[in-house]
Amino acid sequence: MIVEDDQNDAFIFQRACAREHLHPTLRFVTDVQQALDYLLAKPPYTNRTDHPFPDLLIVDLKFPAADGFLLLEWIRASPTFHDLHTIVLTDSSDAGDKTRALRLGALDYYVKPRDADRFQKVVKEICRKWLG
Repeated sequence: MIVEDDQNDAFIFQRACAREHLHPTLRFVTDVQQALDYLLAKPPYTNRTDHPFPDLLIVDLKFPAADGFLLLEWIRASPTFHDLHTIVLTDSSDAGDKTRALRLGALDYYVKPRDADRFQKVVKEICRKWLG
């Protein structure tokens, strides 16, 4: 599952996976509250056949309402979700953000390049390392 509010970044991620001939089932939510609702199987995500529990959570950090750090904190504090593999894919190259995310349990941290070719390479690495 990918928590991403930028539709362009979501599209690029899907396209990059397809270009690498990788076809993971990608589920997108656009904010932290939707991610929490999905993980907790709250409406509209109650049907686990249609909305299966993710093998991997890819989280952006910057959202208008609540940031991705809140989600990371919640996951790590919850015995039910503590073992969910979580990585960060964000615009933030701030070393403090990276340190904080890793401290909160993110397994990896990627900065989204603005260049499409470099973004493709980052997505390829994520797909091969985490979804392949």
